[in-house]
Amino acid sequence: MTARPQMARLAGAAAAVVLFAGLVTLATHGAAGKAQPALRPPSNAIPQSNATPVTAPPGDPDITGQVQPPAPGLYRYQTTWADATIPPSEYAVQISLVGPTTDDVTIDDLLSTNGIQTTDVFTPTGEVEEAYSQVGVGITDEITCDNPPRLLLELPLRPGRDWDATTTCTNLLKDSIRIAERVVVAGRNTVLVGATEVPVWELIFVDTQTDTPAAGGPTGRSLTTVTEDISARYGVIVRQVIEQGTDATTVRTDRLISLLPS
Repeated sequence: MTARPQMARLAGAAAAVVLFAGLVTLATHGAAGKAQPALRPPSNAIPQSNATPVTAPPGDPDITGQVQPPAPGLYRYQTTWADATIPPSEYAVQISLVGPTTDDVTIDDLLSTNGIQTTDVFTPTGEVEEAYSQVGVGITDEITCDNPPRLLLELPLRPGRDWDATTTCTNLLKDSIRIAERVVVAGRNTVLVGATEVPVWELIFVDTQTDTPAAGGPTGRSLTTVTEDISARYGVIVRQVIEQGTDATTVRTDRLISLLPS
């Protein structure tokens, strides 16, 4: 089974969201031990988001770590690979309002034809993934996860904050898939989006996946590490570096092309 992607991570206050994302290969950035640069004040060139949280937290979310819900629209990303023989490519994430409040959104990742759907619930204290399903390329990749819910983000973000989360899943063969996740908030950083330096929070997600065949046989294990730079102001991933296992050729980097959705 291919490890689960981390692309469709958002956060906000008191909202239920449905996330749809294409299947991706996961990887690591290795930023957990690096020194954290001083955060610059937000540039006047950064456009303002039109998303309105249910309860606006006091202070600047780039400082407080209270990640805001995203504005609806189409967000474009460029993907590059450590393997220089793979040319750069682009994909898009569509965020749409689906509920009675501006915090209910649908996210559609157009990266591939493989379908991923997650149901996340946001509160002022965190983001919880309540259900996950994936349409894969084979029967072992057709996955559903719903017991127990998995804590994706513990809010507000704080440098050095960490938490653990575990979820269980099954595929069409009824194989048991257990995902134990460790999350560490590395701290604040800045990432260029075009010519604009955007404040972000950097998090390290380490997933250990254990697959137990229903028909018997050896248990399989895999390790996936994802470094994500999340804009607390806009509620979207600005950059993520993904690696599965220890194969350096699988490393991929996704960068947001524009803060304003189309």
